Amino acid sequence: INIIKNSDFLNNEFYDTEGIKIPKSNKEIVAKFQEITEIEEGRADKANNLIKNAPHTAMLATADNWTLPYTRRQAVFPMPWSNIDKYWPTVRRVDDAYGDRNLVCTCQPIEAYMTHE
Repeated sequence: INIIKNSDFLNNEFYDTEGIKIPKSNKEIVAKFQEITEIEEGRADKANNLIKNAPHTAMLATADNWTLPYTRRQAVFPMPWSNIDKYWPTVRRVDDAYGDRNLVCTCQPIEAYMTHE
């Protein structure tokens, strides 16, 4: 068996299934791959893990009681640079990934924003 270390991928380029370069740093891609590998190999719970529970809101991160099987630091600062310009989502996922992929706009119709001259 030829074992390739995750760090060996840091000097490669990554492309999606359509051949378009993925606009993320290699460190981000390798970190996500490590998270996925932990789940697949059983080192992280399939239903209760960093990926499944993301995003982590400020309310969740600052709660007195932390019951998740990973640290707060792993949850809110997954990459070394992520504490520099942190975006805090106000809500978690709605209906798992379905709500992320099937957005519903509660805005007024576009015509309401149009001006008549």
